[in-house]
Amino acid sequence: MTMKKVSGDLAKNRDYLDRQLGVGESFDVLYRNVEIGKKNAALYMIDGFCKDEVMQKLLQHFIGITKEQMPEDAAEMSRQLVPYGEVDLCDDLDEICRQVMSGVTALLLEGYEQGILIDARTYPARRIRCCAVRRTVLWKPLSLTRR
Repeated sequence: MTMKKVSGDLAKNRDYLDRQLGVGESFDVLYRNVEIGKKNAALYMIDGFCKDEVMQKLLQHFIGITKEQMPEDAAEMSRQLVPYGEVDLCDDLDEICRQVMSGVTALLLEGYEQGILIDARTYPARRIRCCAVRRTVLWKPLSLTRR
């Protein structure tokens, strides 16, 4: 099985990922064009699995980066300019697709031959109060029932 490598050409990477992830067909796949340090970039994520607050802060940070601050490659970018703890690099577009489908956010930049994977996943959790409310509403104590 051959590996589909990340290209320095963002348009080629976007075309491949758009087809594989179903961008435009599935409303759960979120795609965002951004400009980071005068370079075109693309963010891919699954709706419901990314923390909105984290993504908002990352986007604000990315928008503030100048052309002079931009490093030469994705490794330096991830070390210097991605202010999040769980960051990884990947040069395989199929693996990036798998990671995005599992909830990881992918960042691809023009001229970089690796994608930056940002694990900002959050999982839906059941609220604790749910059961207490249900038991209170549905439970009929025998002492209150008269015949």
